[in-house]
Amino acid sequence: MISIFYFFLIFFVFSMLMVGLFLMIVRKKISFHDIPNERSSHSSSTPRGGGIVFVILWATIVFVTFFNLNISLNVFFAFLFSILVGITGFLDDRFHLCISTRFIMYLFSAIMAAIFLKGIPELHLGIITLKLGWMGYPLSVLGLIWSINLFNFMDGIDGIATLEALTVFIFGGWFFYHSGGYEFAKLSWILCCILFGFFVWNFPPAKLFMGDVGSAFLGFLVILFSIIGENLFNISAVLWMMLYGIFCFDSTVTLIRRMIHNEKWYLPHRMHAYQRLQLCGWSHRKILFWMSVLNLCICLLTLIAFYKRILILPLTGVEIILLVVIYIIIEKMQPMYH
Repeated sequence: MISIFYFFLIFFVFSMLMVGLFLMIVRKKISFHDIPNERSSHSSSTPRGGGIVFVILWATIVFVTFFNLNISLNVFFAFLFSILVGITGFLDDRFHLCISTRFIMYLFSAIMAAIFLKGIPELHLGIITLKLGWMGYPLSVLGLIWSINLFNFMDGIDGIATLEALTVFIFGGWFFYHSGGYEFAKLSWILCCILFGFFVWNFPPAKLFMGDVGSAFLGFLVILFSIIGENLFNISAVLWMMLYGIFCFDSTVTLIRRMIHNEKWYLPHRMHAYQRLQLCGWSHRKILFWMSVLNLCICLLTLIAFYKRILILPLTGVEIILLVVIYIIIEKMQPMYH
């Protein structure tokens, strides 16, 4: 147990140092800076692209894990495409790729990952199991693409994306560990140690943003792990969506409302619920604190659903009701449309 603790500690320290080194390198490179505009939630120019550290360390541990024969060839190749997603995001942070180029690279990565993981042939929902068959492939691709975008949409204030990823992968690792997927639990928790190292620099007021390289990479990995859990260990992908609830709900509802109002949904904006809290005068730290409280409540519901699978659908409904109530409260505080 002590050796595992030191193993995780090494990744935390190494990540923190690498992020600090990256920050020193890009601090004076304007091309790596996020310049504030009327849609920004920050007031000063801040370096971005720190998520490249996630990708580098993740690539290292994935190769080591594979060559130690602890993951299959198919899973290894699926993980390789998460690295390609991260590289695409980094190129976008650096050179501002056009939307079509980004989409093609993300779509290609999603399709290939879904092929290597064989889609989601079945979806376990507690008392019932949905037989998806070939439909599991397009659903997997759609989930991967949507997760890339929603994570990017929601990465709008200091620390919010890091906090959400930590929540998902800490408890996702717990699911793997208690389902016999010890290697995937270790991978999840190593990723958390890497994220904690970044969080030191990303905690408000942030000195560095993860950029598209980080948000796209993490969004892709969330769904990748949920597919692996569903296919190899009968861990319902719905449990991962429950952990992911705040991001899924806020981004999806906001997108639908913007599309109904005939807006260009792909353009930056400040209409997400968490952004409207900031417009009400809430600080980044206050938003993170209450998001942490809400996430803990959601994690409790998810843990109950994990141990009592028959309650997966009812507890998912409870979570949705909770999120709807909170969304309505924020809507009354700061309406999306006046």
